[in-house]
Amino acid sequence: MTAIHADVDALTELRAALTRFRYAQREAADRGGDAIEATRADLEAKASRWRARLEQGQAELAACRDRATAADADPAGTALAQYLRRVWCVPHPKHA
Repeated sequence: MTAIHADVDALTELRAALTRFRYAQREAADRGGDAIEATRADLEAKASRWRARLEQGQAELAACRDRATAADADPAGTALAQYLRRVWCVPHPKHA
């Protein structure tokens, strides 16, 4: 009879241990899910900022090229066009 009680007690302890493990596993999975969501939100915010910065840079480059082209068309602005190309690496329209 004592062996039976020992087996029942062992099974009861095993069940309790498995329950604790299941709860701990669930909590770890929840924490991991929260961390993944936070990382995803952070990456999306960074990507949005970089997209905005890229668009701004593209607009600035287009404006610079427009100024270089306009200065190139004006005989008095040839020096400006050369400066803009040299400093901002804007290719000459004939060589683009």
